[in-house]
Amino acid sequence: MFQGLDKNGVMLNGRAEQSETTSDRGVTIEIPLEKEEALTSISIWQSPIYYEVKDFNLYFDDDPASALSFAMTPDSGQQDFEFAPRNAKKVTLEFLTHHGGHSNGDRDILTIDRIAIRRQIPKKNNVIELSHPAGLMKYPRGKGGILLNQLDYTEKEQGPKFKNTKLNIEKKRNLYSNLLRNMGATFKSTGDLEK
Repeated sequence: MFQGLDKNGVMLNGRAEQSETTSDRGVTIEIPLEKEEALTSISIWQSPIYYEVKDFNLYFDDDPASALSFAMTPDSGQQDFEFAPRNAKKVTLEFLTHHGGHSNGDRDILTIDRIAIRRQIPKKNNVIELSHPAGLMKYPRGKGGILLNQLDYTEKEQGPKFKNTKLNIEKKRNLYSNLLRNMGATFKSTGDLEK
């Protein structure tokens, strides 16, 4: 699955139509975007099942002069690569070499679990990040605005990296109630948050 995400983790291009080719230099994956975006970073999740990528080139809009080269560590999981904003409607990854590891007979197999491409938020939206990652966003509108709170203060699990401990849930709930108080809201507890 290939995903384009903005720096706030908002999906940019859902399930992209990607194409994959193999050349003398390595495996190439092309990822078209729905529209031109100012791209700022890429994250790649490797799998330890077979070989792990050692280095790769990143091209923008099929322009070899735009190539950026990156080296990856032989670790599974997420690796992040930031760069100066580049406008592009298409991204090409060229995986050049790999670290040693498990192989499948005489074939070299690379395993990439996920690729995320991040973009700048257009300035015309006048969006203000109140936290990073942007779980809290402010959208000024006239004399007022919109406060977007994406913090999940419930007790459900958020995945292996994001354990919702009792302390974390309490912190999120305190933040949530302080936001409401600071915006002038009045409320009384009905005990629903404890259920």
